[in-house]
Amino acid sequence: MTTKISAAAVFFILIQTLMASFTIVKPDKCASYDNFAADELALHLRKITASDVKTVCEKDYKNSRPVIFLGNTTAGKNAAKNLKSPEEWRILSLDSDSLVLTGSDPKGMLHSIYEFLEKSRIPARRAHRAV
Repeated sequence: MTTKISAAAVFFILIQTLMASFTIVKPDKCASYDNFAADELALHLRKITASDVKTVCEKDYKNSRPVIFLGNTTAGKNAAKNLKSPEEWRILSLDSDSLVLTGSDPKGMLHSIYEFLEKSRIPARRAHRAV
């Protein structure tokens, strides 16, 4: 499994912990795993930051920052276009207050979320639920 992670992405959460709110953007056409992934990320961000975490579909996103794009959003598709292996994932910092967590498949997207939380030193309990 190939992984891509930038130093900026790892420190994104540390910088953003002082923010009052986060927005998680998920694809407009959500499968159950997209909703699970967004809920899992929001749960852990709320626990570590005590911030308000909003989850919205891409069509309802109003350019609020900081933002995390998940999976098959436009930003997620662009970041994942060269991922080919099953469960391959990518974490990409677009700028100082936007991040993309994506994968080549649903498991890859979940791997990107858990890796991001672990690298940011946010403990996440990996779910054993089938995707």
